[in-house]
Amino acid sequence: MRTAGDVQRAGIAEALVSSRSLFGHRAVVLGEDREELLAGLGEVERGVPGTGVISAAVSATGKVAFVFPGQGTQLAGVGRELYASYPVFADALDEVCASMDGLLDRPLLEVMFAEQGSVAGDLLGRTDFAQPALFALEVALWRLWLSWGVAPSLVAGHSVGEFAAAHAAGLWGLKDAARLVVARGRLMHELPTGGGMAAIRVPAGSSVTSFLSEYGLSPEAGVELAAVNGPSSAVVSGDAAAVGLLADEWRERGCKVTPLPVAHAFHSALMEPMLDEFRQVLATAQFRAPALDWVSTLTGGLVRAPDVCDPEYWVRQIRRPVNFAPAVQGLADAGVGVCVEVGGDASLSSMGPECVTGPRPIRWVPSLRRRSPEQWSVARAVAEVFVRGVAVDWPAVLGATVATEHRTDLPTYAFQRERYWLRERGAAGVTAPSKTLATAPALAARDRAQHPAPGERVRLWEAPGVDEQQRRQALLDLVSAEAAAVLGYRRTQQLNPEGSFRDAGFDSLSAVALRNQLVAATRLDLSAAMVFEHPTPYELVDHLLAELLARTGQESGQRAPRPATVQPGAADPFGDLFRRARAEGKSAEANRFVGAALQLRPDTGDAAALLAAVSPLPLSDVPPGAGELPLLCLPPLVPVPVGLQFGAFAAAHQGVREVTALPLPGFADGGDPLPRDAETMIEVQVAAVRRHQGGRPCVLVGYSSGGMLAHAVTARLEAEGTPPAALVLLDAYVLADMPERLIRAMNHEVLDRRAHFAALDYTGLTAMRRYMDEFAHWAPGPVRTPTLFVRPTRCVPGVPGEVLEDHEWRSTWRGADRYVEVAGDHCSMMTDHAEATARAVLDWLRGIADAPTGVVRAAAR
Repeated sequence: MRTAGDVQRAGIAEALVSSRSLFGHRAVVLGEDREELLAGLGEVERGVPGTGVISAAVSATGKVAFVFPGQGTQLAGVGRELYASYPVFADALDEVCASMDGLLDRPLLEVMFAEQGSVAGDLLGRTDFAQPALFALEVALWRLWLSWGVAPSLVAGHSVGEFAAAHAAGLWGLKDAARLVVARGRLMHELPTGGGMAAIRVPAGSSVTSFLSEYGLSPEAGVELAAVNGPSSAVVSGDAAAVGLLADEWRERGCKVTPLPVAHAFHSALMEPMLDEFRQVLATAQFRAPALDWVSTLTGGLVRAPDVCDPEYWVRQIRRPVNFAPAVQGLADAGVGVCVEVGGDASLSSMGPECVTGPRPIRWVPSLRRRSPEQWSVARAVAEVFVRGVAVDWPAVLGATVATEHRTDLPTYAFQRERYWLRERGAAGVTAPSKTLATAPALAARDRAQHPAPGERVRLWEAPGVDEQQRRQALLDLVSAEAAAVLGYRRTQQLNPEGSFRDAGFDSLSAVALRNQLVAATRLDLSAAMVFEHPTPYELVDHLLAELLARTGQESGQRAPRPATVQPGAADPFGDLFRRARAEGKSAEANRFVGAALQLRPDTGDAAALLAAVSPLPLSDVPPGAGELPLLCLPPLVPVPVGLQFGAFAAAHQGVREVTALPLPGFADGGDPLPRDAETMIEVQVAAVRRHQGGRPCVLVGYSSGGMLAHAVTARLEAEGTPPAALVLLDAYVLADMPERLIRAMNHEVLDRRAHFAALDYTGLTAMRRYMDEFAHWAPGPVRTPTLFVRPTRCVPGVPGEVLEDHEWRSTWRGADRYVEVAGDHCSMMTDHAEATARAVLDWLRGIADAPTGVVRAAAR
């Protein structure tokens, strides 16, 4: 491996799977170059977790299910990298799109691969294009899996994903299936708007269906059950105002409620006006008995051919709830051990594991992962099914030329020698007892844990005879490696064990993904909200160790050193009072409450002391020698983790440009003092830039209210003679210039709609109040540094019932050299549309010398 070229390395891989026996413990190493592959091989040899190492024991069951997700998982540009890399995928996608192009107003592939913010790209958010795009992507992915020798024993689909499952099972030919999907999306799109949907997770220990029935859910109330996604999670649908009222009540009862960005209420009575016309379209389709077993998400059980060949099944499928959780249990009951999510994200893979009860778990494998390179994602997916015993056609995966022309001769195995002689016998001819005989099982268990079979993970955390500090370190290594894998970190990026998971970039989906990985590794029953209940790696390790020791009847002694925190999932009377006041319309009282509490926070004017309490947060990995100017990001003055604010934006720069966030002092858990005034706040960030850059040029980036701080730091650095190379302002606002209705809209977005991402506790709320107070009357002065201002094309949803005029929300900045508009609103431009935002910044920086002043739509370039 150390001397092999690229093709030879692929030949080594092919030889390993074709000329060697396949054992019960397997490992696959992924890497983009020799160094990464060698590092991964070293991790396999040592039995330690690694971001590019996938290892597992072969599952007892050989059954594989393909599960196809539904609307809401469509993402702009998904499939573009696969289209350029895999001819099988490209040919399949071309064929599916060709079958739909005569039925749509615009070529489907043009919409799927359009730039975010363009006219074509915006169509992907419409149901009449979203559903065909999902179907096309899923069918192309299905065929790619088949070309690699991975075929399902069963299929299932979530909502419109069941149409792709039906086609895969042979119910319809491609033309009929495509025609039905286009008609379904068109008829739904033509319905009147005004519908709303919300995802809800009820408190632990509650049944979601029982809870909703008890607390207001009913057709008479205008809100119905749209999907059962787990024992404690569901989606409701109905009139938008009615959904909003019930959502407020459920939040007060301890539920997490997330409004969905839709204008139609799918799977509710508001769908009924389209059913007759869709029934007529179904009557023209040719139905055939399915060739694969199929678990229905309408009924939750195995389908019968007469049922799914009846058009009325597909009419009910639109109107009735999606029974995803019962269907997953049905897959488990049918003997499925691996579920491959055949779609553009890992949404079902995050929900599926908690749907199964009983001794037979299902391993979920997403084909693609949001914000991860597509080739890396599918390579990891193939590796994950292979290590669990699923047959894979590796020559097809690696390429035919590798299989036929570049196979490498491998060295023979080294023998593993063990002694099998009997002990010396005593005088009576009986084997002499050994003083260590009683401890033999424990020693054997420890030996298996410390020296596992090839590909099997070292499990020091559960081995007898291992001291607690070794267990703790092994668990920390496990948590760090799995968290890095979930976040898509490269090997050079490390997770801060004292930093919060929120700051690292974890959201609800990635939190569940980490939980699923740790359940698989430790075999513990862990909460889906685990990373929010134990918000740092150190605290999570404490929890895992306590659970493991409780399982073996031991007691934990020492604890890893860590800063004290207030756990977001734990009781927080301060935050509860604040949220309750806002929910009751008492925003002024809530603000006075926080203002009074602020007087209890210690503060200081010592910038050096404040700087010592915060550390830069690396957000992207760049190969050595990359020449692009690094970006230093200053976050908004709100208690939302910087990893969530800039994570997707940084991911778009991965491998191209270094992106680092500079956290604000006073927001961290542990009672750190606050900066005393705006002057101290600016001085701390100026010092942070100096410390991080050491005189090297950089680009300062300020987002939202953080734009004020970025501008102020730029002015200070100019005065010192060390200005940044450029200043980028991402929809920044000057507080003193904001209209009252815009302030209410922004508060509603951060403090109400996205409250589950924010640290709305004593520390976070009082820190926000101090920063906002100090910058309340700040105004930007002139700067000479080239300045780009990026703003979105849409307003944030805002307070229900209030519609902001264009001049109220569209921001400007005195002295900006250039304005660029990108897709999305104030929040989604940094999440769903972050790639377009990053591209606008990159384009401007590369042409900074001759960039003209004016307004240019980034997507039009």
